[in-house]
Amino acid sequence: MVNTRGEGMSVDKVYDNNKQGKQIESGFQPFNDWEDEAVEDEVKKIMKEYYGINYFYTPSDPQDTYIDHVDTWGKWVQDSDGEEVLVLGQYPEGDKNYEAMEALVGDVTADIIAATGKAPTIKRVTLAKVGPTGTTYGFAMNSLILNKKLFVPLVAGVNGMATVEGSDADLLNKQVLEEWETILGDEFTVFGYEHDVPAVGAGHDEYPPENDASTWNIWFTWDALHCRLKGVPDIAYFASATDSSDATATSDSSD
Repeated sequence: MVNTRGEGMSVDKVYDNNKQGKQIESGFQPFNDWEDEAVEDEVKKIMKEYYGINYFYTPSDPQDTYIDHVDTWGKWVQDSDGEEVLVLGQYPEGDKNYEAMEALVGDVTADIIAATGKAPTIKRVTLAKVGPTGTTYGFAMNSLILNKKLFVPLVAGVNGMATVEGSDADLLNKQVLEEWETILGDEFTVFGYEHDVPAVGAGHDEYPPENDASTWNIWFTWDALHCRLKGVPDIAYFASATDSSDATATSDSSD
C-alpha cells in the first residue's frame, strides 16, 4: 500500500518471493538474476523507479496466516480532519495475535520516524471481540476503499442466518462500522456486508478444509473484500474529461 508522501508498505515476504530459490521451489522460472543478499536493495530500487516510493517499509506480518498481506491489517487513509493517518488492526489484550500486532505498531512507528523524522498518526480498528462463549474474529481491515466509499466485510450469523441482536458478532460489527465512520468522517460513506456461513466449514479465523470449495463461502480474517474485489479506473470517463478540457483550452486560446 502507498500514501501521498512517497511512502509504501508491504510485508517482508516480498523479499523472499524475489529470491531465485523461492521462485524455483514454487515451480516458476526465475524472473531475475539477483543474488539473495541483493534482493532487498533491488526491490526498493524498483519501488522507487516504478512507483515513486522513496521510503519502503517492510515489517513482518503480525497475523499467523499464510497470506502475509498488508491490507489484512493496515491502511493509509485520510481521516475526518483531512490528515493522512495509518490505520492498524487491534486485538484484545491476551489474544493470540495481540503481542505481535502491538510489536508491529512499535516497529512501524520506529521505521517511519527513522525515515522521515516524523511519527505517524496511528488509529485503530478492532479485529476481535471477547465474549462469554469465546472470541469472535472479524476482518474489518480487509475492506475496500472506492470513490469516497468504504466497503466493510462483516461477521454473519451461523449457517447464513442474520446475526443475533446483541450477540458478540452483532456488537463487533456495529463497533467496527462506528470506528471506521469516526476515522473517515462525513465525506465517506461506510457500507457493511455480511457473507453467508455454510453448514460445513471453518471459523472466520481458521483455514477451510482442504479442497472443499463450499467452505470458502464466507469471509476470513485473511480473505475478505479487499482480497476478492478491485477498483479500476474508468478510462472512458477520464478520456471524456480530458477531451472536454482540451476543447475548452483550445476555445479559450482562439479567443
